[in-house]
Amino acid sequence: MTITIRYQRDADGRWIADIPEFPGAIACGATKAHAKAAVTAVAREIALAESTDPEPYADLVTT
Repeated sequence: MTITIRYQRDADGRWIADIPEFPGAIACGATKAHAKAAVTAVAREIALAESTDPEPYADLVTT
């Protein structure tokens, strides 16, 4: 599964990341890498919660 991570820089310097394929998957971090880690964790939790077969989501965005 391919996902898209969109990034935006907030006025206070935080990075905001969201994943359009997973409504509600939005997170922020002090760095772009922190925002990516946080939003992929949120997306994985959403996928696992909504799926009856979590196996396809086991390695959702590994880096």
